[in-house]
Amino acid sequence: MRKPSIDQTLPYTFEALERRSLLATTPWGTVPQLIDQDLAVANFGQYNGAGQTIAIIDTGADYNHPALSGKYLGGYDFVDNDTNPLDSDGHGTGLATIAVGNSYTFGGAKYQGVAPGARVVVLRVDNDQNVPDSRYEQAFQWIIDHRVQYNITVVNASFGSGHYDTERARSVYADEMATLAADGVFIVAASGNDGAISPYGIEYPAADPSAFAAGSVSPSDVISKFTERGPTMDILAPGENVPTAYIDGSGNPIDLAATGSSFSSVGRAADMLAPQVLFRIRFAFDRRFGLLL
Repeated sequence: MRKPSIDQTLPYTFEALERRSLLATTPWGTVPQLIDQDLAVANFGQYNGAGQTIAIIDTGADYNHPALSGKYLGGYDFVDNDTNPLDSDGHGTGLATIAVGNSYTFGGAKYQGVAPGARVVVLRVDNDQNVPDSRYEQAFQWIIDHRVQYNITVVNASFGSGHYDTERARSVYADEMATLAADGVFIVAASGNDGAISPYGIEYPAADPSAFAAGSVSPSDVISKFTERGPTMDILAPGENVPTAYIDGSGNPIDLAATGSSFSSVGRAADMLAPQVLFRIRFAFDRRFGLLL
């Protein structure tokens, strides 16, 4: 799993997080408008993911962050082997906020999670070092063991490696993914950040037949240059300039958005888009997994 880092050569914008009242007149941001989130909230507000739980496999999450207040149900830290998957990096916090976050403003515009009625369980697997497949396997097994307890219906897998132009189940955790898919759990994974490579393909686990592969588009709805793509790509969703909650180097809560690639190396933003896929499918019945949010 590539670790996110802030590229100081790009013009990033940081805002201190504070308690804010969202006025009815506050406009929606560019990213929510791109996926018609503003229209969906206005016309179908009852479809907000209530009762559903999303499992975030990543760097943990700062569940004390105001954007995630009331959203955290539980989880596990497979790095420190304890029940406190607190994020010291920020990436997992950003993912969880895009998925289920409370309303907030950034740059004068309104944002909220794509499924604000849902909640999250958090599996911390990444501590800024190479993550062994066995650790991912432990996380997927934890989800299997706790699926019914927390009503876990979605897994966000924002990590990957390799390059595949056909679907394949290559990893030690492919059987756990297959079990979850058979139980109706929707697994969405980032396609990768190395751009268009011939032969065209995507990373694993996005290439697994049990996963739904997501690539990135810009705020102009153009496929991102850094997004890996190929015959097994399933969907594109916003992955650049995505404002979200984060933490700074001292662990303080902030809101963050970037111009260009939201997170470097080669555009870490592709990993931030997977929760946005939930919004594009939330009103549709998926025949393969039988999921309806």
